[in-house]
Parts: sequence; structure tokens; C-alpha cells
Amino acid sequence: MAEKEDGFGRDYSVPYFEVNEIGDHSFQSFSSVGKNHLIITAKDIPSYAFCKVFRTIKLIDVEHIGEGAFQMCSGIYGTFPSSIKSIAAYAFADCNFYIDTIEIPGAVNEIGDFAFAFINEGRSHKENELETVIVQEGCTRIGISAFEGQNCLREVIVPNTITEIGTNAFADCPKLDSIELPASISYIGDGAFDKAGITLHVEQGSYAALWASENGYAYKVNGQTDGADWLNN
Repeated sequence: MAEKEDGFGRDYSVPYFEVNEIGDHSFQSFSSVGKNHLIITAKDIPSYAFCKVFRTIKLIDVEHIGEGAFQMCSGIYGTFPSSIKSIAAYAFADCNFYIDTIEIPGAVNEIGDFAFAFINEGRSHKENELETVIVQEGCTRIGISAFEGQNCLREVIVPNTITEIGTNAFADCPKLDSIELPASISYIGDGAFDKAGITLHVEQGSYAALWASENGYAYKVNGQTDGADWLNN
């Protein structure tokens, strides 16, 4: 046990989990740590290990996050780890985040389906709502509904290594009014973005440009207003 400061400037006696391996469902619905926050330093977090844990959690040097590992937990605070190499489906779904910016490392090949879906939904207080997602070069896929339901998300940076954006990936994100889609993209699922209020910035002749046109989205090509004359150029 050690005194540590949480994301709100308060000191707590925090148990450390400095282990090489945690079993599936190990701490699921775990609530017997009193008012302590949890600091997790294990490299691998297996499936549903901390699902429904009703304590805020800080991640340090974590590399692999299994399916539903933190689904419906009370909160993730601190800095999103740059050490992460994989994020499975439902990893943080329905979780509370006390982080305003998530930077997905390039080592993460794909962001799993529903990985960050509906985080902060129903939170009564709004400190550090998620506003920015930066996906680094190296990531190739943003999964189905990966960021669906982010009420405060305003900015998403998509690298030129992304080839696929899944169905409903950014659906129900009402404050996301603009996003740049690189020419590397070869597939975009239905309803990947909300049509109302968003403008897609696309490259001339790209798959994303054609998709935007065919699906009735507002778009701009290389900073120009929309139009169809360049689609086949």
C-alpha cells in the first residue's frame, strides 16, 4: 500500500497490482478495496479481468487489454498508456473515463469492436470528458462501433495507415463535426459517422470520397466544397 495522488488531487492508499499475469474474470465485480483507487502495472489484462469494478483505475505500462477487460468499470484516470499494443473488443465499453485525450499507439494494429463505445454514458459529473482521439500511424482498423456514443468527442485524428473504419464506428457523436479521411482507407461501414452536422475531408479520387458521395455525406476534397466532377479524375 502506498500514498498516491489521484486525477483530482486527492491522496489515497492505493494497492499495486505488480504481477506478470492476471486470470480471466479475476476481479470482475470486485468492490472490497474500500475507497482505494487501483493502479495496475500488469502487462497483460485478460478478458473481463476488471469488468464492473467499482473503483477508479490508473493504467501504467499495460501492453495488452483483453475483451471486456474494463467494461462497465467506474473509471479510468491519468494518462492513457503509450505502452499499449492491443485493444480487444469491448475493452472499455460503458466505462467512465476521466481522460480528455486518448492517443492510440501505432503498435495497436486494430481498435476492437465496441472498444470505447458509450463511455461516460450516464455520468452525473463531467470532469475530463473525452474530447480528442489521436490514432497514431501503424493502426490499420477502427472496429465496429469502436467510439459510438461519445457525446463530447470533438476531434479524431486518423492516420494514413488506416484501411478500414467499421460500421457505426463514430455513430452518435454529435460534437464531431469534421474528420479527415486518408486515401489509405479501402472500406467504411454503414453509418460510420452521423450525417447531421459532420463534414468529411477526403482525398480526390479516393474510396472515402466516393463513399461520402454515395452515402449522402457533406464532404470537402482537398479543402474544396463538395462536387462530383473530380470523382473519376
